[in-house]
Amino acid sequence: MSSTDMLRRVGLLRELSADELEGVASAVREEAVSEDTDVVKIGDPGRS
Repeated sequence: MSSTDMLRRVGLLRELSADELEGVASAVREEAVSEDTDVVKIGDPGRS
């Protein structure tokens, strides 16, 4: 990602309200948790 793209995204985030930012953060956390879960299932078959 170029620095221009990064600055554009930061600018968009600044326009969001606190509630909207919390929604974005929550969605990111949920995605990270689901990705971690997939890694555990693939990497450690004995764990379910």
